This record gives sequence, structure tokens and C-alpha cells, in this order.
Amino acid sequence: MHLREAPTMTIESVMDQLDQVSTKRDLVQTNDMQIRLHDRPFKDRVLVIGKKELPASETTLEVVGGYFGLPAATLRSLDLDISEYVVNTLLERSRDEVALVHGDFGISEMRDSSIEPVEVRRLVEVAAQVVSPKALVDTWQNGHDEFRLDVHVNPRNKKGVGGDRKVGDITCGGLRMGQNRKRNLAPWLARYTYRLVCTNGMEIADEALRIDIRAASASGIVEMFKQQAQRAWALVEQDIASYYDLRNVKVDDPSQAMFRIGKEAGLPDRTITTLISYVPSVIEYPGADVTMFDLVNIVTNLANSPGVKDKPARALQSLGGSIVTDHASRCGVCRSRL
Repeated sequence: MHLREAPTMTIESVMDQLDQVSTKRDLVQTNDMQIRLHDRPFKDRVLVIGKKELPASETTLEVVGGYFGLPAATLRSLDLDISEYVVNTLLERSRDEVALVHGDFGISEMRDSSIEPVEVRRLVEVAAQVVSPKALVDTWQNGHDEFRLDVHVNPRNKKGVGGDRKVGDITCGGLRMGQNRKRNLAPWLARYTYRLVCTNGMEIADEALRIDIRAASASGIVEMFKQQAQRAWALVEQDIASYYDLRNVKVDDPSQAMFRIGKEAGLPDRTITTLISYVPSVIEYPGADVTMFDLVNIVTNLANSPGVKDKPARALQSLGGSIVTDHASRCGVCRSRL
């Protein structure tokens, strides 16, 4: 079993961090900007805007390059002088008015000045209002390209907690949220659970939580986001109950069932083989029953494995959630879809 370190950070502390970051927003012309990094000491690397200079780094190239649609991986693969030349050429040939968000360490965002961005703090506030300011933070990421936040309630909470208290097996409900900041896409939401005994996270996707940002102001987007967060939060106890109900779904051939789960989800063969290798770990004694609850926990626990990156980890956690929702959508007698 792969165990993660138990979270101690709360949403309150995340908001405190955001409040401590001092940023400014300036409107500038792209052809007034030039990046100067190559052959300079770190302290002399700057982004020149007219007669003004801001601290700069390779991240500055990625932020500015991202505005022009250049993938960060492409810029990182080039020598610094070449990537600097490419980005500066694009700046020189462009005549766009852009909004720059910058602080003590340089710029963090660059976008079309006509686009009103949604501040990350306002999204975090929604999590505090809907779940709890004291909710625990599993994942917190706030870069120039992406925002991510996974939170779950404190296990001492009355609401949003379930499992089997008789044996001390507790699962906490929460929310997973994020936004592609680089492309200024709509913020997204998913229901989220966290099982304490194995530190497994699980994402329960729901297409109905999609947020339509067309012709919406930043305040309007935040309000829609809050409404969808409330809707998601209202369902987490039901998700937890469906999750534990999988203990009643026995599996005759667990290795074959795991193979089918992996193939249907399109997992790589190597990942499927790894999942199957963990099946014996849930068999308490020869002939003991194995349930879908056990298989879901194997899948979501692999996401905790050292070296598993965020994207495949989230895919495993989402796969666990899809098994739970599939079970909840079937008749308890004949197993047909309702």
C-alpha cells in the first residue's frame, strides 16, 4: 500500500498565502516589450517594457510564449538564446494590448486586455464557503499555466463524512477544482473523496457540472462556479455510500476483472500488469471473497505510488470514481442500468 503524507494545510492558510502575494496589473503594448536573459547573470535578467524593467527568468519566456501559443515544453527544449530570440521576435511583430500581472518575481500572467480574468482567490473562497474554511488541502497548485485545488472536510465533521465507523474506516467528501490559466478556460469542478486509512483520493466526474463562460463576466463565472460547487457538495455523501456499497459486489475472478477494468479504461498494459500484481494483497486468506471495493482501492492507491505524475494519477483516481458511479447507476438485483 502506498501512503501519502496526511494533509495539514487548510483552505484558510491557502487564502492567507494568496493575500501575502502582492501583484499589480498593467496594460502594455507587446511591441514595447523585450526579454533579456541570455548571457546575463540571474540578477540582471529583465523584461523591458518601454523604460521600465521587471525581473525575468525562463518562466517569463513560458508566460509570454504561452500568450502566442508556444508550448512551454518546446521553449524548454531550445537553447536559451534561441527561445529568447523567437519570443522577442513575436513581441516585436505584434501590436497587441495585453494585461500583465506581475509581482516581486516578475510576471505571472499575460493575456488579452479585453478579457476579464477570474482571480484564483475567488475560486478558493468558493471552496471555503461551500465545504469549510477549515477543510484540508490535498493538492494545491497555482502557477502561471494552471490552478488546482483538492480539498476534503475534516474527518470530525458531521456533514460530508461516511464509511464504516465501527471499524474506523472513514472517507471524507470534498471538491476537486481547477482552471487552465494559460488559455483562460472555464474553471472546472468534480466531486472528490479521500479515504483516511489508505490516503486514497478519488474523483467523481459529472458532466452536469460544466460551466458555460460565454458572454459571462468574471463575477458571473464565479457565481456559476459557486452554484455548481454547492450542487457537487450536496452529492458527496451519496458518493461515499455508493463507494462502500461496492463491498457487497463480489468478484469471482479478481485478476480477470482488474484486466477488464484496465482495458476498458484504456490504461497502458504496464499499468494493468501492475494493478493485477496487487490483487493478492487484498485476499486475506485462501478462498476469501474479493469485492469491487477492493479493486477500486487498488486502482486509486496506485495513484499514490512514488513517481506517478499528476495526469496518470488523476486518471487512476477518476477510474475509481467511474466504477462507483457505474455501480450506483445499476439495479441492485439484476445489475442492469437504471
